[in-house]
Amino acid sequence: MLTVFSITNILLMSAGVFYGLVFGAIPGLSSSVAVALIIPLTFGLESSSAINLLIAVYVGGVSGGLISAILLRIPGTPSSIITVLDGYPLAQQGKAGKALGVAIFASFVGGCFSAIVLLFLSPLLAKVTIGFSPFDYFGVTVFSLSLVSMLIEGNPIKGVITTLLGIIFSFFGTSPIDGKARFTFGNHNLDNGFNVITVIIGVFAISEMINQIGKRHSKTESNIEFTKGKGFFPTFSEIKHLSGNMLRSSIIGTMIGILPGLSGPEAALISYSQAKRASRHPELFGEGSLEGLVASETSNNAVSGGSLIPMLSLGVPGNAVAAIIMGGLTLHGVEAGPLLFTNEPVLIKNIIIGLFIANVLMLIIESVAIKGFVKILAIPKHILYPFIIVFCVVGVSSVNNRSFDAWSMLFFGILALVLEKNKYPLGPLILGFILGSIIELNYRRSIMSFGSFGATLTDSFRSGTVFLILAVVVPAFNMYMNNRAKKLHKAKMEMPTIDNN
Repeated sequence: MLTVFSITNILLMSAGVFYGLVFGAIPGLSSSVAVALIIPLTFGLESSSAINLLIAVYVGGVSGGLISAILLRIPGTPSSIITVLDGYPLAQQGKAGKALGVAIFASFVGGCFSAIVLLFLSPLLAKVTIGFSPFDYFGVTVFSLSLVSMLIEGNPIKGVITTLLGIIFSFFGTSPIDGKARFTFGNHNLDNGFNVITVIIGVFAISEMINQIGKRHSKTESNIEFTKGKGFFPTFSEIKHLSGNMLRSSIIGTMIGILPGLSGPEAALISYSQAKRASRHPELFGEGSLEGLVASETSNNAVSGGSLIPMLSLGVPGNAVAAIIMGGLTLHGVEAGPLLFTNEPVLIKNIIIGLFIANVLMLIIESVAIKGFVKILAIPKHILYPFIIVFCVVGVSSVNNRSFDAWSMLFFGILALVLEKNKYPLGPLILGFILGSIIELNYRRSIMSFGSFGATLTDSFRSGTVFLILAVVVPAFNMYMNNRAKKLHKAKMEMPTIDNN
C-alpha cells in the first residue's frame, strides 16, 4: 500500500523540508548534520515514512543553502559555494527577490529531473546487478571506495587514509560470519560495535559544533534587507531562455550524484563552467548572471536523486548524505541493493514518489516562508548551538538507552575535528564505516565458496575481478595524469621569457 500520499506522511515530509531548509540556511550547518540529527526521531515511524522524512530533510537542506549564499555572501552549505558568485551580486543590485525566486525554481527543476532519472534508471540497474555473486559485490564496493578516495579534492592519499579508518571502525564488535567479538578491549558495550547513528552525528554534528564554538566571536550580518516583490519567480520568457541551461545542469548534477565520492560542490562547479562556456554573455558571470545562478542551483539539487540511484540499486551510496540515509534504512531492517526492488516494491515506489513530493514541498515552503527563513539567519549562534548539542546527546543516548553512545559520539566528534583541521576529508570516513561491513561480509562469503581469495580470482572470469582491477588501475592512472599535469605546469612556469627588446 502506498502510504506516501497519506496526510500523516505529507505533514511529516513538510516538517522535514522546513527543518532541512533551516539547517541549510544557517551557515556552518548542512544537510549532512540535518539528516543525521533527525534519524533518532524516525525509530517509531513505519519504514517508508521514515525514509521519506530523511529524503525530505535532504532536499530541504541542499536548497536552503541558497538563502544565506544570496543574502549574506556566506554559503549555507558547501553545495551553495558557486551560488555566491552571482547570487550575492544580484542582491547587491536590489534584485534579491528575483535571485531567490530563480534559484528556488532552479532547485525544484534539478530535483525533479533527478527523481525522473531515479524512477527509470534504478530498476534497470537493479535488474543488471541482481545476479551478482558475493565476490561481485565485494569488487563493486572496493571499486566505489577507490573512486571516493580518488575524487576527493586535495591529497588523494588523505582520502585513502580516512576511508581505511572508517573501514577499521566498522570491524569493531561481533564478526558477521562466526559471531565472535573482536576489538572490544574487554568492554561489553563494544560487543555490537559502534552504532552508525553515533558515528554519523559525532562526525558531522559534534565536530561542527565544536568548530563553530571556536568561532563564537565572529559576527554575521543580521540586518538583511529583503523584499519579495512581484517578480519573484522567473517569467515564461526567462524560463524559455534558461531551459537549455537547466537541462544541461540537471544532467551533470544527476551524473555527478551517481559517481561515488562526488557531490553538490563539484556538480555546481562543473555546471557553472559549462554554462559560462555556452553563454552568449560570459562576461556577466560573477557580476550577477541568472545563467550562472541557475547552473549552480539546478545541478547541486539534481545530485540528491542521483546519489540515491547507486544506494538503492547497488547498496553503494553516492555521497555522505546518501550513506546516512542508507544507515537509516538499515536501522529499520531494510537492506539496500537490487533485492530491495524484488522484496520491497511498495517501499521503492514510496521512496521515488516521495522524492518528487519533497521537491514540490520544497518549492512551496521555501517560496512562501522565505521571509521567515531570512529572520532565522539573525538568531545568535550562542543561543542556537547549545540546543543542537543537547539534541545530539539525547538522540544518540535514546538509541540503546546507554551513556556509552554519547561518549562515543564525543570521541568521533573530536576525531573528525582533528582530521578536518589537518585537511583530511570526512565523507570517506562515513562511507568506509558503512561499506566496511559490506566488504567484509561479501569477502568472507566468497572465501567460503571458493576456499581462498586466489581461487576466487582465477576460478572463472567474474565482474568482481574486473572491478578489483579497475579499483587499482583507475586511481593509479589518475595519479599519473595529475603528476604529469603538475610537471608540465612547473616546466611552463620555469620556462624563460624571451625579451623582444
